[in-house]
Amino acid sequence: MVDINNAISIADKTRWVLVVLMLLAALVVIKFISNIYRRINEPFEDVRSAMHALSSKRFETRLDRTDYIDEFTSLATDFNQFASTTQVLIEDLDATKQSLQQQEVQLRTILNGVPEAIITLNAEGVIASINPYAEQVLKAD
Repeated sequence: MVDINNAISIADKTRWVLVVLMLLAALVVIKFISNIYRRINEPFEDVRSAMHALSSKRFETRLDRTDYIDEFTSLATDFNQFASTTQVLIEDLDATKQSLQQQEVQLRTILNGVPEAIITLNAEGVIASINPYAEQVLKAD
């Protein structure tokens, strides 16, 4: 009878030890999954936010994080290169636009001062511009 009670007591203690060990194992698995999720999700969120910033014309946006795993480090490097190149292209385009506007003002000033009728046509043959002397000669605006 003592052996049966002793076996029951050992079985009960073993059952509780197994329950506690299973709970600890479940907590470790949850912590592991949470850590993996965070390590994957945070870089994706950073990339998503950076892409949204670029879409919103904030070309100074960069991915500064260096603690990414290798694939994200490569992605961040490529993103930063793309953003830098885009920013330079936008700045060059703006400078070119300003230069063209200045040249157009200079050309318009010259054409308006010439005492000859000057008419310019576009590629389709439609009048693109006309100077004041041509307006007087043709009696048109």
